Amino acid sequence: LEFRRVLFRSLLTHTSGYVEEDVIAFLQEQLKTPLDLPPLPDNQHKSIHLALHARYQCRPSRPPNELMSYCGYGYDLLAEIVRRVSGQALGQFLQERLFTPMQMTDTSFYLEERFNGRMVKRRPMKNPFGADMNDAKYLDTPWGSGGMNSCAMDIAKFGQLFLNQGCYGEHQILSRSTVMSMTSNHVPPGVPEDDMRVAPQEIGRAHV
Repeated sequence: LEFRRVLFRSLLTHTSGYVEEDVIAFLQEQLKTPLDLPPLPDNQHKSIHLALHARYQCRPSRPPNELMSYCGYGYDLLAEIVRRVSGQALGQFLQERLFTPMQMTDTSFYLEERFNGRMVKRRPMKNPFGADMNDAKYLDTPWGSGGMNSCAMDIAKFGQLFLNQGCYGEHQILSRSTVMSMTSNHVPPGVPEDDMRVAPQEIGRAHV
């Protein structure tokens, strides 16, 4: 299967043909031997740098648009596109474009000391890198596929952004056409979903 058939839209809608279990298995196999990595960019996290380059040669398990199958790797790729196009680390990009103008003061990829004692932790679980997902190193890694820390009020602000057609306060964060596109179904007609079972320990975290 060819990489060039995978489009942005396919990654966003989880119809790229990548299957999460297959990507994780490929990653684990790649990490058994040292990888020859290019220099670490100033605006990239070293763990993400390693994970991306370890997975770049992983081919889709099926052609695009045959099945909707949740795959976090697709969003890691999208985050890397944002980093390369903007020239900013993902966290910096989101802070400037979204969190600061929306006064989402309790949302970040990185846990500050003021959040100690407020974190709702998940069940102990190992990720492909062998680190517990409650470990401080994992919690401070800005994965495109997960890792954002937030609270109920900030999430409510984010929801209000869409109810306001992209506006929040005096700021036009998103255009009306973008909101319309983001709230529309883009999965091609007739494409089935796989059995996307989510174990309790997989559910995302938030601080309160």
